[in-house]
Amino acid sequence: ANGETFEGITLRLTRDIDLAGLAWDPIKNFCGIFDGENHKISNMHVEREEGQSGFFEYLNGAQVKNLVLEDAQVVMPDTNSSFYQGVLAGWATTGSEIINCGASGSITADASGSDVPSVSGFIGSCKGDTKLASCWSTVDVETTDSEMACMAGGLVGQWENAANGAQIIDSYFGGSVTVAEATTSAGGILGAGLSFNGNVVLIKGCVSYGSLSTPQNNANAVQIGALDEYGQAEDCLWLDNGQPGVIRL
Repeated sequence: ANGETFEGITLRLTRDIDLAGLAWDPIKNFCGIFDGENHKISNMHVEREEGQSGFFEYLNGAQVKNLVLEDAQVVMPDTNSSFYQGVLAGWATTGSEIINCGASGSITADASGSDVPSVSGFIGSCKGDTKLASCWSTVDVETTDSEMACMAGGLVGQWENAANGAQIIDSYFGGSVTVAEATTSAGGILGAGLSFNGNVVLIKGCVSYGSLSTPQNNANAVQIGALDEYGQAEDCLWLDNGQPGVIRL
């Protein structure tokens, strides 16, 4: 939390960890390799007055694999003006890889203090050629301010400035996304892909079976994701409930 990046270092989790009764301060700027070795970190609680939320605040060219965050609780109060709020990480930037990781629990955001934040049950925002493979979220995602638009996703809130190689593959969402503001984009896999730069975000082999709820008859609820003109979705499955799988922004 004090800024050690762990660049060039591999951390291995050798047992399950229970954080019940503790306030977790996210690992600030992680640049190394974190191997959970298929262990669980349970009952993480994050509630920050300022800054990105998650087990990690930033993943910066990092690799995270084989980790489950079980029964996590993340709260974004109205004093927090930061953009990226997630359970595993607030933000994953260029060169980051997240492999075989999952999360359960809840994230609740009062976004009135921020400007169009990205809120997600797994990673708040991805950038560049970040890769997610074999990941999952059953987190319940909720935004509570009826006047502040957000980008809300079950797995990823938004994708910003994609680079070739950006992808979400073989992953699933099975929680819920409930938003209070009428124009908020709510997606099961990706809330919004907002690159518009000619580079592709590929969503492939993903499944969304969670529930999505937005005002005005769920007009902005999209089971897989809202993509820019270059985004691609292939071989995906979603609930046959009348909500579209993919829309173009």
